[in-house]
Amino acid sequence: MPRLFTGMELPPDISRQIASLGGGLPGARWLDPDDLHLTLSFMGDIDGALSDAVIEELANVQSDPFEIVLDGLGAFGGDRPRTLIFKVNADARLINVHKQQERALRRAGIALEKRKFTPHVTLARLRDVSPQALAHYIAMNLPPVIRFRTERLALFSGRPKVGGGPYVVEAAYPFVHDNYGSSTESQ
Repeated sequence: MPRLFTGMELPPDISRQIASLGGGLPGARWLDPDDLHLTLSFMGDIDGALSDAVIEELANVQSDPFEIVLDGLGAFGGDRPRTLIFKVNADARLINVHKQQERALRRAGIALEKRKFTPHVTLARLRDVSPQALAHYIAMNLPPVIRFRTERLALFSGRPKVGGGPYVVEAAYPFVHDNYGSSTESQ
């Protein structure tokens, strides 16, 4: 049973730049630069027939390539921070792709999480990190705004049952400039 999620890959140079923020926060488990990505929807562990339906339906997501803007650090978890993130600007093109891929996943039979979509790149998983230590880390590590062009939607898999990397691109759906293509590339 693969553990699947949709997202967008980061260019290797952007991943290395972001990974340079790693360190200096006790209790943080930093993601490997090769595993950094922008998550769109998490599906969890699903069976082969359902994953085949997902692969087929995602081919219907259409967009031109567009720019992703990473702007500042943040966290999930409130008083018990559990994840350090790089925030992603939620522009109309990103929201459109997110909505399209959610509709495709529903058509495939996936029951999606009810959480509000908050675009982000996870940098580290946090364990026993105080809100004060996290706030200090964020204040001392103000990254520049990072921009990159996204060229495709990806279907990723993680380790069954437990998740986590290494993440593998199971299928990719290129964004075709001005022609809204819907081909799939397996890797």
